[in-house]
Amino acid sequence: MALDVDGAGVVLEEARRAEFNPGIDAGYLSRLLWRDEILEELTCLGLDKGIRSKPRQVLWDRFSSSVPLDDVRSIVRRRLKGRSTWRVDSARS
Repeated sequence: MALDVDGAGVVLEEARRAEFNPGIDAGYLSRLLWRDEILEELTCLGLDKGIRSKPRQVLWDRFSSSVPLDDVRSIVRRRLKGRSTWRVDSARS
């Protein structure tokens, strides 16, 4: 990335071609979901029996070990794009 000298803004230059990441871990990817989101997904898949009141770690583990990686990717992507209640904590700024 380089700053445009005439002050017009930022100019992006491609450093390398984009490539598929073969090392994605479903467990870590599932941690991007909020507790209510992962629980809804587990419920839809019929995988929520006996874990509804368990900690998030248990929910993430059940989800990532029971759902194929491609489906985990799709679900996480859909959930992240669908979030409308993002907020910025003013204390962190």
